[in-house]
Parts: sequence; C-alpha cells; structure tokens
Amino acid sequence: MMIKNNLFKKVDPEGTMLAGIGGAIVGGISGMCAGALYGAFKAEDEIRSVPIETVTLTYKEPTYVSKEIGKIPEDKYVSNWGSFTNIDNTPTKPVIKEVPVKDENGKVVYKKVVKTFSGHGKPVVSYQKKEVKEPIFLGWNQNVIADTSTNCYTDSKGSEHCTTNVDGYWVRYSPKITYNVIDTYEKPEVKFDHGVNEGKYILNGLLIGGVVGAVVGGVIWAFMYNLQ
Repeated sequence: MMIKNNLFKKVDPEGTMLAGIGGAIVGGISGMCAGALYGAFKAEDEIRSVPIETVTLTYKEPTYVSKEIGKIPEDKYVSNWGSFTNIDNTPTKPVIKEVPVKDENGKVVYKKVVKTFSGHGKPVVSYQKKEVKEPIFLGWNQNVIADTSTNCYTDSKGSEHCTTNVDGYWVRYSPKITYNVIDTYEKPEVKFDHGVNEGKYILNGLLIGGVVGAVVGGVIWAFMYNLQ
C-alpha cells in the first residue's frame, strides 16, 4: 500500500505562524473594505425605508440679464516686431456678462420662486446669505506670446548647433472686471434628517469584516503553507 509522503511531512510551527499572520493581515484589509462597503449599502437601504416628506418654499432671487459692459480688441497675430509697434488696439469685441436688473430707483429687481423639495426624513430648512454682484468693466489686459521656430544642424565635427528665430507674436486680450456688491438676499437650503447613522453602519461593517477577514485569511494562508 502506498502512502503519500506529505501526510508525514514535518510541520514548521514558525513558518505556519508567519504565514498565518501574513494571511490575517491581507484578509483583514480585504475584509475591512468589503465590510465597509456592505455597511454603506445597509445604511442606504435603511435610509430608503424612511418615508419621503416634502416641503414647498417661496423665496426671491435677483433677476439677471445678459448685457454688454464694454469692448476689448480682437485677438490677432503679428508677423514681426516692427509691425507690432503699430498694432491696432481698437476695442471692437463686446464683453457680455450677466448683470442684475435694477428699477428706475436703482433697486435690484427680484423674481418670486416657488420650489418643492423632497427626501427621506424630516425636512430641515436653513437660509444662506447670498450677494448680488454687479460687474464693472475696467478695460483689458494684453498678453503677447512669441511664436518661435528652431532650426538645428550637425556640423562636420559632429557638433549640434541650433538657432531660434521669432517669427511673430500672438496677441491675446482679456477683460479686466471687478464686482460691486449691490444687495444681499437669503436662499434656502433643505436637508432631510432620516435618522440613520451612516457612519455607525460603515464602522460596524468595517470592524466585523476586518475580524472575519483576518481569521479566514490566516487559516487559509497557514493551510496553504503546509501544503507546499
């Protein structure tokens, strides 16, 4: 009768322990990730089980209109520096911005907003202070970018030589704008208190998953080590 040699293989306690520790670490990390994910899904299920409530709020928001606030020159390409000194900076490109509408007395015109919010749990309403800003045109900035080309060659001695030439210039313009705060208003923000402690679910899943993963990983790695 033949008996497999590995049945009588001498067990290495130190190697088995080290393999078990390594497996426990790997298994624990994997288990923590899986447990945290499970906890997040469980919390989401609990939130979805909370009844949906709604709240309708009426508030005001400023009215805006697209308006030209100034002009800047058109972007252009100048082929050489000599003509660049005589560049045409005539402002012809309109600068369009959203501007708050004001009445004949200079007051901001507001519009009425009616909006319904819904979510799982009890609605909690808070109001955030918002500023009404009016753009003020201050002119423009000019940015000049050199358009260069580089030519390289190798001489008879094997040395490389390169020459860089400026072929022209890209001229870019951007508006200079500042903003004046001309009024303030309050805009509601709604959150829904569902009563579910999401962090607790995730933490519990992380801890349980880590323990289970460490135990299972340690056992499997130690078992696999002794099969080698």
